Amino acid sequence: MFQSAQVAWGSGEVTSALSKLERVLELDRESPDKTSPDRSASYQTFYNQVRSEQETLKNSYAEARKDLANHMFPQALAVVNDCLAKFPGHACSRR
Repeated sequence: MFQSAQVAWGSGEVTSALSKLERVLELDRESPDKTSPDRSASYQTFYNQVRSEQETLKNSYAEARKDLANHMFPQALAVVNDCLAKFPGHACSRR
């Protein structure tokens, strides 16, 4: 599951990566075998990174919508193009 999240992240599929990582963290918490705290820490670190990028995308989406509402089309397009360049597989790119 963790490797699947890494693949999704590498493809720019932020939402998919985040949902997989949430499941990984849930399974890790439920696991009776706590022999590898480093592994748990790396799961959490990667989750934090992906979650942060998702927040950035959400803020960019809000910024683009505001620009559109204010008829600032070039600025809105620039925000969208930046997001698509960084995360081509993100769900917003398929809308």
